[in-house]
Amino acid sequence: MSADADLLHPAVRAQLAELGEPFEVMECDPALADTAAFVEAYGVPLKRSANTIVVASKGERPTHVVCVLLATTSLDVNRVVRREMGVRKASFAAAYPVRELTGMEIGGVTPFGLTNELPVLVDARVMDPDWIVLGGGNRSSKLRIHPEALRRLSSVRSHPTGASVRQSSSRSSRWCEGSRGGWVARAYRSRTRCWPHWQVPPLAVVKRARRGLIGACRA
Repeated sequence: MSADADLLHPAVRAQLAELGEPFEVMECDPALADTAAFVEAYGVPLKRSANTIVVASKGERPTHVVCVLLATTSLDVNRVVRREMGVRKASFAAAYPVRELTGMEIGGVTPFGLTNELPVLVDARVMDPDWIVLGGGNRSSKLRIHPEALRRLSSVRSHPTGASVRQSSSRSSRWCEGSRGGWVARAYRSRTRCWPHWQVPPLAVVKRARRGLIGACRA
């Protein structure tokens, strides 16, 4: 059953009302808001849980981008995201600038309710499930919604078939598809195990994945 929408961050609640998209609100213990604890406590499958991560370029005047990816995948910051940003170096943004940029709590950041000036990269696999769970803008709520609602955040221009990226014309949101080794988000797998984003796979697995010997994990 959906919890009260008032649990959501006000900016998130306002944008969802403006979009008119159906959604459900899940009340969350703030101590369990981080992905690993949340999915275990509330029984949400990893493949339905989507993380929203802010990446920053390095330098005196950093630029930022928001990345949305399933919890079964890891963010490829140093290669794909950095190239999409058009910068030489990039890394995960620190907690303070994330709060300043989004106005949201760490563990609850979501693509809804952000300013239009903040670009959003969405991994294509986020669009596969019929519903996903995102942050509610704070640590006390989660948002269950159809991923197609993400497309409402901006107009999307599709490239010809086979192109690696579909890019928004108005908000710099990009829908990243790609082939082996070309995903914004990547999960590494061996014959028996898949490593989600918060775990570090063995070096041999990473090297094989970079050579294209291991595909993206869709588990």
